[in-house]
Amino acid sequence: MALRRPSLLFLLLLLPAFPLWKAVLRGEVIGPWGHLAQAAPWDSPADPRAFDVLQMDGALQTYLWRDLVLKSWARGEVPLWNSTELGGIPLLANSQSGGLYPPHVVLGLLRTPTPVALNLLAWFHLAFAGLGSAWLARRLGANETGSFLSGAVFSMSPWMLAWSPLGTVLATASWIPWALGAALPSERECWRIHPALAPCIACMLLAGHLQIAAYGLMGVAAIALGRAILHRRPVGSVIAVALGCLVGVAGAWPQVGPSLALAREGHRRSIVSTEGQAAYLGSAVQPWRLATAAFPTVLGLPGQPAFPGTDVAQMSGYWPSYTQRGDAFAESALGVGPFALGLLAWIRRKRAGEAMILGLLGVLLAFGPLSVVLYQFLPGWAASGSPGRALILALVAVAIAAGLAWPEPEESPCPRRPVVLLLAGAAFSVVVAYAVGTRAQAWLPAFAPIVPEATVNALLVALPGVALGTLLALVAIRLVERGKRPLALGLGLAAQFFLGQLVIVPTGQVPSLPPDSPLRGRVAFVNEDWSLFGMAPVAAPPNSAVLLGVQDVGGYDSLLPKASVDRLAAAVGGDPAPQANGNMMLVKPTADMSKIAELGADQVVSRTAIEALGQPTKVWRNLFVYNLSPGRASTPQGPAEIVTDTAARVVVKATGPGMLVLRDAPASGWEARIEGRPVPLGPGPWRTVSLPEGTHTVTFSYLPAHLALLPLLGLPVLLGVAMKLGERQKNAVQS
Repeated sequence: MALRRPSLLFLLLLLPAFPLWKAVLRGEVIGPWGHLAQAAPWDSPADPRAFDVLQMDGALQTYLWRDLVLKSWARGEVPLWNSTELGGIPLLANSQSGGLYPPHVVLGLLRTPTPVALNLLAWFHLAFAGLGSAWLARRLGANETGSFLSGAVFSMSPWMLAWSPLGTVLATASWIPWALGAALPSERECWRIHPALAPCIACMLLAGHLQIAAYGLMGVAAIALGRAILHRRPVGSVIAVALGCLVGVAGAWPQVGPSLALAREGHRRSIVSTEGQAAYLGSAVQPWRLATAAFPTVLGLPGQPAFPGTDVAQMSGYWPSYTQRGDAFAESALGVGPFALGLLAWIRRKRAGEAMILGLLGVLLAFGPLSVVLYQFLPGWAASGSPGRALILALVAVAIAAGLAWPEPEESPCPRRPVVLLLAGAAFSVVVAYAVGTRAQAWLPAFAPIVPEATVNALLVALPGVALGTLLALVAIRLVERGKRPLALGLGLAAQFFLGQLVIVPTGQVPSLPPDSPLRGRVAFVNEDWSLFGMAPVAAPPNSAVLLGVQDVGGYDSLLPKASVDRLAAAVGGDPAPQANGNMMLVKPTADMSKIAELGADQVVSRTAIEALGQPTKVWRNLFVYNLSPGRASTPQGPAEIVTDTAARVVVKATGPGMLVLRDAPASGWEARIEGRPVPLGPGPWRTVSLPEGTHTVTFSYLPAHLALLPLLGLPVLLGVAMKLGERQKNAVQS
């Protein structure tokens, strides 16, 4: 019995409800909100979930980006500027904001609340990823049931789920199988470009994570070349794919171009060096990680505590984070599950040539060899993130190969080979995890005594799932041989769900604005440090200011202008980034508070008293609050009133004569008007306007030059529609 297409569609749409069950049944929001809520100024009880520093970015970055973008589109504005941190930084040019990504635009225009939008986007992209993987498998020759299996393996993989709090990665990854499928023209399409290719490439880039999108483009190139070589396709097919990619890139260029320009002048720009290459490759996937192909749970899971019931319960049970600095579960979540692994023994090489090429490319990138080439010859590539993320290509390849291996209804494959592979894989996972973990060296001396114990604890937690998952997969393999395919598929998918899917995705309630908050304007939260292993004692975590209804003198973003970082560094008296995170800019206790006032701070908030500021204006929730002057906007007559502050416009009411100083970062594209009359902006580190006598309304508006490229976004869609209409017309003539 084969799975029919309506059932395929429905099941793949429904599957994300299982890992997102708390969001569905409890109304919680995706993200580690329990950790954020326990920090000042909310001071909620400690979160029972273990701390995962990478997933924490879902609360400290992803939520802020989505909130700014959605609210901007709800006002009918293009989300161009982010005034909530570091005195203002580009928003659209930070690609991870996804300001022009179509689903964000639609949800914004519909005025969808940000928490609801985060859940909808996660569900949509997981389901969309599954449908894309199923479509790709179908185009490579899988039957309907096999294509469904490919979609389920990919969308429910630990890699996809672990990245779901960081919606930019999830969104970008969901387009990769669609782009790969569109790069495989069928026999009927001959060498001509598939109509879906350019729109898929454009959306993959607009979704925001340019590193993952770059891996997707590499995958498209590999699979197009692979098909041309393996099936002796004409060279024109490769040229057509290249042209389709170029059109897609052109369509996304209004967002991608400014992002690349900002990266060139950003704080993370680097030059090629031997030390830099060693540091970059240090985050590549280690060969022993192949042991987790069947069960990644043997290394511990994000959210799983290493020592439950103790004072360090928030320390993660994912023990590799103690042996390699910066390691996190999502960075190398290789596991594909026991059932999918077992099915690979049935794959026929002639059917899986493209999948093998794609998988090899992903492995060579993730494990380091090809990443060396990228580091050497692509300026700034090292700043894109861990090369281990290239595992997304290997994951797609394995998911497709599992679907291609699913036998046709008339086939009765011998189960011996998959049984041997499955048992060997499960045993290898357990043995290697224990052997490596108990002998691993901690990168900090304080962790040396706990690594062996954490290794054993993770294994003890994982072993029941390993045993039951292996048993279900073995039974499913036997049932396939006996022709009981629907039952075999059900048990096989049940075996896949012993990879931690129900606990990987963190959820919670977004902390609300405290009703007694005295905070206003732009606030300097004095934060001494940040931690990779738990919530640091901070006045307020970076970027959480948006939840408190204020702006942050510091900031936390993926692309920061070096000039903005340098201004804060001058006020802090050194590097504002903590050792744990080079993208996080803190106002440290060493800061010169007079220089902090010059950055436009209206208030300073600290966990300890600041003698240089005298008596605090207020002590609130064990935090010391100090008022500063002149604030964000002022004239010689005193503070000015900020009437409107959006992603493209700031309206200030001020009294002259004299110079109005808006202590926001200047950038090309900002202009000023007084009562609608254009006036020049003065020189200096801030936006300044000369005011005549009297009270005036000054409007600062932002319109960067690259906005003129927005019409390019329609190119991929127009090309796809034109080609589809041409194809229909040709078919009509032939019939």
